Amino acid sequence: MDGDQEPLHHLSIHESALPERATQGLLEGLRARRVPGRWLYDSPAQAQLWLEYHRAYAPSSADAAMSALYGEAFAKAAAELGAQGLHAVSLGCGGGWKDAALLTAAGGAGADGGPANRYSPLDLSPALVLEAVGLVRERFPGLPVNPLVADLAAWPNLADWLADPGPHAQPRLFSCFGMLPNFEPVCLAAYLRGQLGPPDRLLLSANLSPGGMGRDGKAILAQYDNPHAMRWYEGALRQLGCVPQDLRLEVTSRTLAGDSEAWRIVVEAEVLRGFTLRLFGAELPFQKGERLELFYSNRFSEGACRALLNCAGLELLQAWRYPAGEEAIFYCRGG
Repeated sequence: MDGDQEPLHHLSIHESALPERATQGLLEGLRARRVPGRWLYDSPAQAQLWLEYHRAYAPSSADAAMSALYGEAFAKAAAELGAQGLHAVSLGCGGGWKDAALLTAAGGAGADGGPANRYSPLDLSPALVLEAVGLVRERFPGLPVNPLVADLAAWPNLADWLADPGPHAQPRLFSCFGMLPNFEPVCLAAYLRGQLGPPDRLLLSANLSPGGMGRDGKAILAQYDNPHAMRWYEGALRQLGCVPQDLRLEVTSRTLAGDSEAWRIVVEAEVLRGFTLRLFGAELPFQKGERLELFYSNRFSEGACRALLNCAGLELLQAWRYPAGEEAIFYCRGG
């Protein structure tokens, strides 16, 4: 290889992310009138639309106070785990901005006698994994990186991927940012608990609703009903072969299990004119008036979120809450 060339990025692909699994999941989802979450992020075009939306509306991207809050959480975790180096495991790495900040707090690549860290980013979208790897390697050229493309919705076994090749296992700091809103919360919390060994820790973010759905619903819905978000939703429909004029997007809210302290934003497409999708050898007819669920995002009061962690067997060590109360970071270990 020419000395001036950039090194290749080697990606591991988990079986949950193989094309045949994606195809099967899509057809099953569409028959049940929902679009699997991976189809909103999977292609490079959708990944770019999501990045643009996230940069415009996510508090951690647009608000210095939220960025500072993450900095406090990263400093706490690095101080506890990073003396001899840590293994940063990012579940749902996105574009890697938070991961780069975390690794900065942990001493980066261990240059100048600092701790020797490792970085293992995971996402469903190969484009987002590469975005994260590129950003982190630009800042820390010598950092060992072990990227994986996997579908967390399949609850993959990560033991082989996370096996430590060195003689002394490093403590693992799992981060799971922006994922709790888009998964069934009880299942995700239990899955995360199952990944943690005794020395490991977890940083988990949650979107909060301090006043519950009745008080907060209108303002929060606006974060999901805006031009950036609509371009992202419409892009997912177009790549499935839908014609936007055949559908009307609607953003609504509903409670989870009848509890206004735990509720969900739901994006659905109402069929205005019947059509048939032809995908992977299957024909899927849609009738006028049917609704196709495209996206959802969970919201909790802080109390409801703490109860969720406790139910999953996660011991809360510390929490940081955004001043406006709409986002929090929880630092946990296995109970």
